[in-house]
Amino acid sequence: MSRIIALIISFLLVGCATPPMPAQRIVGEVRMSRPLSRTAHIDVSIFGLYEGKVREVQRTRFETGNLPLFFSIKLNPAQRGEGELYLRSTLSFPERGVQAVAQQKLIGKNKVVLQMIPKTCYPNCQSPNTR
Repeated sequence: MSRIIALIISFLLVGCATPPMPAQRIVGEVRMSRPLSRTAHIDVSIFGLYEGKVREVQRTRFETGNLPLFFSIKLNPAQRGEGELYLRSTLSFPERGVQAVAQQKLIGKNKVVLQMIPKTCYPNCQSPNTR
């Protein structure tokens, strides 16, 4: 009888635990057809769908003087959202506005290449609050 009770208690303690989903690693690079004229800030943002709305789940800022920029970002399962992930990168110079942008949908792959498209005002774009 004590064995049956011990067996029942062990089942209750163990339960139906499932291992957590592993973190997802997104590896990629940011490129641009034009060279950088000075040190730039590059923000790589990841967006996910939450409650029917697209929301930023992670942003990483890099500072570089050369492209391509190689990156590796780790997303934990809570950051994954309800479906597809989207990536956006922006390039800006200190004290200036956004100079170039790239966007891409992440579809079942962890390796991405974001090709920055310079704005027509590159490399002299101003942000609205620095004029």
